[in-house]
Amino acid sequence: KGASQFANNAFQHLHDPLASIPQPARKRDRRKIVCTGSSEGSFLHKTVSHIGRKANRCLFEFGETFMRHCYKVFLINLKMEFRTESARLDTSSDKIVLFRIVQFFMALRRHTRAFKPTQAAKILSLESEENSVVAGEQDSADESEVLEQALLVTMDKFSFSLVLQVTEEQPIRPKALEHATGLLLEMSHLLFYHRYNPTNTVTQMIGMALMDVLFYAKEPIGRLAELLKSWEPATHSRMHLANLVELTDVTLDLLDVRRHEAESDNQAKLLAEDKELAKKKEAGLDFDLDGFVKKIATNKIVSMHAHLLQLYATNDKRHNTCCIAFFRRLCMTRLNPDSPFDDTDEKPKAQAIVTLEPLLYNVPILTLLAKILNDLSIQTSEFEEVLSFAKMIVRHFGKIASSNPVLYVEALFQQPHALHFCEKVLTHYIEPETLQALYAGKQGAETDAADDATWASTKDGKRPSSADRAAAAEEDEEEEEEEEG
Repeated sequence: KGASQFANNAFQHLHDPLASIPQPARKRDRRKIVCTGSSEGSFLHKTVSHIGRKANRCLFEFGETFMRHCYKVFLINLKMEFRTESARLDTSSDKIVLFRIVQFFMALRRHTRAFKPTQAAKILSLESEENSVVAGEQDSADESEVLEQALLVTMDKFSFSLVLQVTEEQPIRPKALEHATGLLLEMSHLLFYHRYNPTNTVTQMIGMALMDVLFYAKEPIGRLAELLKSWEPATHSRMHLANLVELTDVTLDLLDVRRHEAESDNQAKLLAEDKELAKKKEAGLDFDLDGFVKKIATNKIVSMHAHLLQLYATNDKRHNTCCIAFFRRLCMTRLNPDSPFDDTDEKPKAQAIVTLEPLLYNVPILTLLAKILNDLSIQTSEFEEVLSFAKMIVRHFGKIASSNPVLYVEALFQQPHALHFCEKVLTHYIEPETLQALYAGKQGAETDAADDATWASTKDGKRPSSADRAAAAEEDEEEEEEEEG
């Protein structure tokens, strides 16, 4: 194949003599291929050769030029075609092509927005040329605003509905679902950026309105739970799995309004003028995030995150972080949020804080965590978060199993009623009211035993009756009143 390409155009590689020599095809070890997800193209994430940097620079310049001058008109016209169901479109295939185009430009802008000028210079510049053009330099304020405004064309209810339609198709088309999930991930990243961008109050209001449509409305159009439940181990690709895990992390972070919300004078002024926006903000603050987590906290979705974490050695670092973040959120989600106790308080088991952590107490996950702890090749700072979490879960499981040995048997099976199982683990399968009564009875018995020991040390060694104790209490009250008088 290489020789035929060289014969067709023998002068195409004159600038690089080594590239003109046909190279033998080599098999790649798939176990060593790092999965970066569909949002990570070949641009802006790794150091490449001289020719690769030149290609990266050209691709970067083309992307920014297209977004600045063509993207807005291009998307408006295409969305109109889809909205009117034009006969010129093949909806099954053209929709997927549109998803891939929009995803590419959103990913390009997200990565260049996050990069520092020195990082972009290292990746995109041509070090061998004296007057190299650094394509990754930070945009001016006006140019950056133009690019962000162009991408906002995609952020509306129709665009989200167009993407989510693919997730509802029956029968499921794995490739189409994979591209739709990749675009939904990029749209969620962009929504998070605009919703919590402190420098632009207008885009904050746009993000607030979109979140109301997706999550807070009476009939929200968000389909994260359904999308996660559609995943099957032997049906979808590893890239699709990585995108689902990252989408879950971004969505949960997006819904944690109290953690990211920052008050400003401009925002307060706009909310005072628009009562509808004020209601949407209140809906975000009152949103039951714990209830949303409980909805997606099933054995299948927990196993899905564990399935990706099994590839921790070749995963991108952020995918391992997303898996651990989801597991930690399970450990912090309370099933009894009205409990008056904090984690640091000493409390009886009947009033203990019950979380979703017992969902991780099963043999596959515990085996995976043991493998991680015994893997000497990852004992580095890069895997510090994964290692610390594995130690915590194994330690908690051992502590609870020491007082409840039945947990060793429970770990062999997936619990059909996961939330009910989490409630019963700490209370030894006894109803909380019954356990509270037993605890109160035990406390009363200990008090009576202490009183018996006290009266046994007196001269007669007899415990007074209840009538004698009541009479003694009345005499004490009369003496106190006389002393006060």
